[in-house]
Amino acid sequence: MTYIITNQTQTILTYRFNCLFSFAAQSIHRCQLFSFAAESL
Repeated sequence: MTYIITNQTQTILTYRFNCLFSFAAQSIHRCQLFSFAAESL
């Protein structure tokens, strides 16, 4: 029983980490695109 609860918690933490990581990656990508567009102008 304890293993199942721990496994669920681990899955939730991994899912949240993936969401945060993908959000940060998108933000960095947008910043790079924005700076590239600013340099093009």
